[in-house]
Amino acid sequence: MGVIVCDSASDLWKDQIQELNVKVINIPYSLDGEIQTNPLTNEEDHDLFYDKLKQGVVAKTQPIKKLVLEQFFDELLQKEKEVLFIHMSSALTTSYSTLQKLKDKLSVKYPDSRLYIVDSLQVSMGEGLIVYHASKLHKKGMSLKDVAEELESFKQHIACLVAVNDLSYLKRDAKLSQSVKFAGSLLGVKALLKCDKSGKLSKVAVAKGSKTILKKMVDYLTTYGESVADFPIVVMHSACEEQAKLLKQEVVNVVGEDSNVWIQPIGDTVGTHCGPNVIALIFRAKYR
Repeated sequence: MGVIVCDSASDLWKDQIQELNVKVINIPYSLDGEIQTNPLTNEEDHDLFYDKLKQGVVAKTQPIKKLVLEQFFDELLQKEKEVLFIHMSSALTTSYSTLQKLKDKLSVKYPDSRLYIVDSLQVSMGEGLIVYHASKLHKKGMSLKDVAEELESFKQHIACLVAVNDLSYLKRDAKLSQSVKFAGSLLGVKALLKCDKSGKLSKVAVAKGSKTILKKMVDYLTTYGESVADFPIVVMHSACEEQAKLLKQEVVNVVGEDSNVWIQPIGDTVGTHCGPNVIALIFRAKYR
């Protein structure tokens, strides 16, 4: 059958990981200079993480070490003939290029096994919904080779919108597009960003006030959404659940009560870069 793997930037919950039958490799991060190797697993952990950020504690993501990647996939390829790794956006991390080099080495060591790598060009549940789709296809009997090929086109049909309250976290990130850096220079505004087709964060709009920015998110869903009632819609938040509930209700008002809308927190990998009080909306779209 083979196995599907993703990294912890996908923000999948424990029960979702079990339901989808996927494996997750954790992206480490440092909190006030101390390396954290365990992912946030419950709401209390998330609250504590964001409380520390609000207090000024500095968090930084760390690339997955080459040795860790090699050991992880070496063990899998000893047992599995096919492994599909769905990776967070290569535009936002250096570990993707490390993995590509490692793939060549493992191909020589395990000539009868196949490691397929898909650059999701996404983060958080933008990546998570790609993993969700891959798992459903695989459970229906599609080979991982065919799943990987399907994802190359499908990944451009997942939209990930992010409404950022405090741009100071993103301004520290050198990998941002110039449009985001410009938005970060504006005072008293909220920025609506998206993962663009190249996997980078780019500016969609700026606005004053939470209601205005949430309306822009719903308008984007209405304009660009594709078969949204037939695919999960995810509202993400970093320690601002009440706002997330408001956005969910606005989404339900548009797509209907029977739609599958989830609310869940933004994890440590993405939270390190976006900070607290961030809302995200992820859905199936005509294009990004």
